[in-house]
Amino acid sequence: MKKAFTLIELLVVIAIIAILAAILFPVFAQAKLAAKKSVALSQAKQLGTAVNIYLADSDDMMPLGYCMRENGSYFWGATPFPADSVTTAPWDTAFRRSQAQTMWANSVQPYTKSYDIFANQAAKTVQLSPADTFTPGAQKTAPNLTLNGLVSGISATEVVAPSSAILLWSGRGNHATQNRAYSIPYLLCAATGTAGQPAPACRFNASGPPQTGTSGTLDGLQGTAGMSAWTFEKQAVYIRCDSSAKVQRTANRTSSPLTAPTEPATIAAALTDPYFMTGPNGNVDSFYRIRCNTDGVNNYWCFFRPDRDQ
Repeated sequence: MKKAFTLIELLVVIAIIAILAAILFPVFAQAKLAAKKSVALSQAKQLGTAVNIYLADSDDMMPLGYCMRENGSYFWGATPFPADSVTTAPWDTAFRRSQAQTMWANSVQPYTKSYDIFANQAAKTVQLSPADTFTPGAQKTAPNLTLNGLVSGISATEVVAPSSAILLWSGRGNHATQNRAYSIPYLLCAATGTAGQPAPACRFNASGPPQTGTSGTLDGLQGTAGMSAWTFEKQAVYIRCDSSAKVQRTANRTSSPLTAPTEPATIAAALTDPYFMTGPNGNVDSFYRIRCNTDGVNNYWCFFRPDRDQ
């Protein structure tokens, strides 16, 4: 008589395997995410250190969050990284590429000796536009970490509490844009002066607008449709001006439809979370961020003010 498994025995074995798989797969997924989080933190710390080394060579002046042009005008927005990696107009000329070199990611990169530390393995790489074209053989990058545009071009001595003030963060949420670097938030200033004159300086001003001649300001945010503020299970990476890096919960409150918060501790909460409240799934298409001002007119996103003392 031949020995063999019965149908019942086979079904029992299959059921046991299925149960074990159901138990172990989430564990493996969590372990994989934890590994990515550790790598992201290590890279963030290295990048924060690189910026501080950059400060030593730049008379303690923070890198620019925008591209400075020779004529005194400038450009806030998605900038080629590396500077020569994008061939889409207007970045297809040596003149424009030299401008792109002044933007923070390109000016800091030589101090990192790496492009990978600007990225995040947990982020999805997207293209700025289907029309974007790239230099053949150019370094492929997908930056997820972004500069806090409110520290752009200021002296490091103007940062009141370096262990609290934000230097860089995963401002692209769960997205990373191919060969483009960002500053988020960025100051809304006039990019050019009047009658062909250079644009007035655009920088954070604790007691007024960021640029001479403007009556007020809002700090802009650049997002992608469907982009979530969450990178790691409702968490994001933040790097302080002292180069310390951590992963913390963000966009912790949700409301649909979105409504303004009414808690008396709103400002205190806004200093610990850039998105005080968001729509479902941390979607940054709809969110509520708290702004702070000192003169009743000029508002700056509380969480990113370099003069915050907590």
